[in-house]
Amino acid sequence: MLKISIITPSYNQARFIGEVLSSVKEQNHPALEHLVIDGGSQDGTVEILKSLTGQTGWEHLQWLSERDRGQSDALNKGFKMASGDVIGWLNSDDRYEPGCFDAVLAAFTDWPDVDVVYGDYLIMDGGGKTLLQKKEIGFDWTFSCVA
Repeated sequence: MLKISIITPSYNQARFIGEVLSSVKEQNHPALEHLVIDGGSQDGTVEILKSLTGQTGWEHLQWLSERDRGQSDALNKGFKMASGDVIGWLNSDDRYEPGCFDAVLAAFTDWPDVDVVYGDYLIMDGGGKTLLQKKEIGFDWTFSCVA
């Protein structure tokens, strides 16, 4: 079974962090770690994370809260900590749809030579109302970025 590591950079996201955490937990994947890398929040985020530490059903959750140099720094910390075979990035104001992990694992099983999987997404307002369903572009092996 493939282990999944999800990295969530966070800073002052108490309003959303519960939904983020639940959306990962509710995937019900038995080999999972969720790494929340918090930049020293002062809005109650850390208290929410502390309240789940050691609770039954939240063994997959690991977190740290310390001042950082922003989202990229937090992500790099998380990538270094991750021990999964599959690594995902979920922002602290986003959430996964039910069945997401099953779809990702099926893609890696069906196409074992694939390194990256991505999908469509919904743009929602702060109240959870869907504003737009975004269909992601098809992957193009010839695409390149020139700096």
